[in-house]
Amino acid sequence: MQTTTQTSNARFDALHGPIDSALFREIWNVEPHDHRGLLTDYAESNSSDIAALQTAVRRHRMLDIMRLAHRIAGASQVVGAVRIVALCRRIER
Repeated sequence: MQTTTQTSNARFDALHGPIDSALFREIWNVEPHDHRGLLTDYAESNSSDIAALQTAVRRHRMLDIMRLAHRIAGASQVVGAVRIVALCRRIER
């Protein structure tokens, strides 16, 4: 049987799927749902970076693509978004 914290974490994970909750806890020493401000800042920042990355791709600007992928990967690593980090690392290559 799950505890209230585990149930809350499961709900949070379902909403914020890219975030590795265990890694987030290891990095920040708090539960992800207790640190929503950081995740909101991450989402807002990434939203503008992703839009810029899409523009760079459409314009075939390789240096901008690599720079933005690196930036997104760095921000994603800080919050434990390991799948996004892996994808960005592939783009960087």
